[in-house]
Amino acid sequence: MSSSITQSLPRFSLLLTFLLLAQVVAAQQIGPPSTRRCRWVRLLPNRDTTNFSLPDTLTIVPASVTANGRSVGYNPNTDQYRIIRSSRRFPAPDPGQPDIVFQPTGPDSVLVCYRVLPLRLATPVARRPRTLIDSVNFAPRSFGYNDFAVKEQILATPGINKTGSLARGISFGNTQNVFVNSALNLQLEGKLTDQINLTAAISDQNVPFQPEGNTQQLQEFDRLYITLTHPRWSLTAGDVVLRNRPDYFLRFYKNVQGAAVEAKLTQGAGKRSVTTAAAGVAKGKFASIELPPWKMFRAHTVCAARMASSLSWFWLIRRGYTSMVG
Repeated sequence: MSSSITQSLPRFSLLLTFLLLAQVVAAQQIGPPSTRRCRWVRLLPNRDTTNFSLPDTLTIVPASVTANGRSVGYNPNTDQYRIIRSSRRFPAPDPGQPDIVFQPTGPDSVLVCYRVLPLRLATPVARRPRTLIDSVNFAPRSFGYNDFAVKEQILATPGINKTGSLARGISFGNTQNVFVNSALNLQLEGKLTDQINLTAAISDQNVPFQPEGNTQQLQEFDRLYITLTHPRWSLTAGDVVLRNRPDYFLRFYKNVQGAAVEAKLTQGAGKRSVTTAAAGVAKGKFASIELPPWKMFRAHTVCAARMASSLSWFWLIRRGYTSMVG
């Protein structure tokens, strides 16, 4: 029995060697897997253009897609390919009639070949699970396009353009204290309706910025007005400038706070009258300050007095003063 086992060992070793050599030869003949693939695509009947997609588990190289040795057009927006068959077109014998087109002839299918990449680019790949990174496990948020030219507005008013600026500044010097100044400019312009236009402006060159400082009354702004314009009338409210039309008589110019209405009336063909009515109060203010004199002296016709106020010392000179003030 031992002799039979000894005789079978060389045969077994030869068989094992033969199988190993066969595996090596087969591996050399097969080689790496090919990236070229082909599939039949059915063409649309009675149409010269056919759009189609190529479903595949790997990523297709669009530049490698060919049909009958010719490249195929590719649309990246729709991820579709296009094949155009030649057709014959003849102009119509009568003007205004459609051209005469003969339907394309040929096979109803075409063999499309392409190459693929050894991976799927559209498939997300991660070394570790996302749950290990995101412990809160939020819902996936897709990427989106955000147009920064369109800004979010607190009060959305379509059709009205809003522009303006707000400036802050600090002033100081060797002869004055430190104080804060600012400026506000705001303009509104647009259409309220198809025939009514809006124009408004607010400006203030010293907006309060100190503690407990505010601008509560409209008269504290330097300029504030709102104008509504219609083809037949116009209304202005706020800081209104009243002036007459170019004329020789009754000239006036008033800067008031109130309202002004202007109406345009049509009287017959080619005749038109304009009526203006306004009401308001004076915008300016008058104030006087009395300063007690401290020292005075007389110099012929010039009398000078040195005044002392709560702000600083200054000299007050009056010409033609002939008597002393007691």
